[in-house]
Amino acid sequence: MIQAGHSRFGEMEFWKPGLPRPPWISVAPGKCRRDPLAWQREVTETMTAEPHGPSTVAPFLAVPDKTPRAIRAALLPEEVGDFDREFRAVMAEATETLDLTVVTSFIERWWRVAWSSADAAVHRAMLDQADRLTRGEEVPTRSWAETKARLGL
Repeated sequence: MIQAGHSRFGEMEFWKPGLPRPPWISVAPGKCRRDPLAWQREVTETMTAEPHGPSTVAPFLAVPDKTPRAIRAALLPEEVGDFDREFRAVMAEATETLDLTVVTSFIERWWRVAWSSADAAVHRAMLDQADRLTRGEEVPTRSWAETKARLGL
């Protein structure tokens, strides 16, 4: 079960049960803190590098830097060729148009690919499933209800 409350801006916020309610969240709407820095003071006072307890969730994937070199290094070997080809094309376009928008879009998109590549087996399985869907094959899926139940939501 996920707990919910309202942020100081009146938006819904959620946190895991068993953890203390974040100080910037009020359980009752309209009762939000008025001191915008209160949560920072409270969070830094209680912050620790030690884990709160055993986690059943896998650790976060390492996030590569948003540089072409770091992104390329984080990619799977089979994706490096596509990255290189597109990088050369994007740089040529930016040189001709004097517009770096295409370069920043390229970096953002490939950064996401590099981040998801951190777990190579899962990333390859996702690529395989996408290829099968593109070919029109039947791919087993889970319903939203099954997914929520599996995640304990």
